[in-house]
Amino acid sequence: MRRLTVISRLLALLVCGWLGVTVPPAEAQKLKSLQVHAGFLSHKPDNLPLQLPVLTLSPNYERDTTSYTASLPYSIPGTSLVAEASVTSKIVGVEGKKADGTTLAFSSWSYKPRFGGAGAVISFDGLGVGETTIRLAVKGIGRSRKIYSVVVNRAATASDSAVLSRIELAPLTKRSRAYKLFPEFETATTQYAVNVRANVSSLKVNAATEHAGSAVDISGQAADGKSLVLDGSQLSGLAVGDNTLEIAVTSEDGTAKSVYTVAIARPVPDDDATLHGLQLSEGPPSPGFFMSAMAGKLPPGNLTPSPAFDPGVASFTAAVEQSSITVRCRAARRAGITLSGRSSAGAKLSAGNRTYMKDVSAGKNEGTFLSVTLSGLSPGENVIEIVVTAENESTKSYRLVAQRAGGQ
Repeated sequence: MRRLTVISRLLALLVCGWLGVTVPPAEAQKLKSLQVHAGFLSHKPDNLPLQLPVLTLSPNYERDTTSYTASLPYSIPGTSLVAEASVTSKIVGVEGKKADGTTLAFSSWSYKPRFGGAGAVISFDGLGVGETTIRLAVKGIGRSRKIYSVVVNRAATASDSAVLSRIELAPLTKRSRAYKLFPEFETATTQYAVNVRANVSSLKVNAATEHAGSAVDISGQAADGKSLVLDGSQLSGLAVGDNTLEIAVTSEDGTAKSVYTVAIARPVPDDDATLHGLQLSEGPPSPGFFMSAMAGKLPPGNLTPSPAFDPGVASFTAAVEQSSITVRCRAARRAGITLSGRSSAGAKLSAGNRTYMKDVSAGKNEGTFLSVTLSGLSPGENVIEIVVTAENESTKSYRLVAQRAGGQ
């Protein structure tokens, strides 16, 4: 018996090794996540997360907890679950039963989670008033199973709640923080303000209602008088100036309504496309660029451009002996900097040791910083072009000629 136990453990470790992970036996049949939504899906969703109201689980989801409850609005007789199993397990059984024992039909679709494992979207329709019990069976290595249950309680009457539980405006780019609301969100507060950057014409809107059965209507007017356009959760059409976003909430029973307003200020784009600083060093860079940039300045170089750097001068020369030069630039905080070069023989200079720090804020000494080492300088005139692009997309070019004497 002891030998069989050892063999079974070795087989489990081998399976985990093939998958590139190590999973403790206690984790083998657990769900990584579980989310319950209000609403039925008639076809496979195009994207996750689902664009359906999220129901609050009680207690909050924990892997070791297997029993939950959730409240469903009276006007929504369907519910959808999104469940992800651990990397060594899968969902092998689904069941939904009303309080009277009637079994509910369901639709399900599988998907591959980003970090491995197995995911499933499961949707039920026709939930009656009262309790419906949904059970998921999760199978791990061997014959081990764990049963998760969610008791969904559909209300007997429609709600008169017409308030929001959250307003979130965020950039379109992933992993970006939401914009800060002024004041901080509270359900009873209906007037807010948000500041966005001058180049932002679109953003994401997430407005969650306190009651899942409440209806939300989002509209607005841009600073130029045109209507803001909402496509899914993406709001576009923001103009320079003050834009007004309105989020109207109507209760499930239609007896109550509230309107939340967000003033979205988009400033005039900065037109500063000048180079604020230029430092040159022969050979590879010396350390200290990052700390200097964080302090809002460029570290000194060992080469002096001719003429001495001035933002109003567009062309410089520098005498070099080596085949590489480190160019360090500073521009306005919202600006961008690009740098390229060709040797006297016409070959493209190789760029390395690149450090780019945009939107550095260090009190009054804020800016965008770039440090690049260009290699492949040949005897003669090697031409380097520095282009600064302002926030309003205007550009200004600077020319640096690295004059290298004959030699290796």
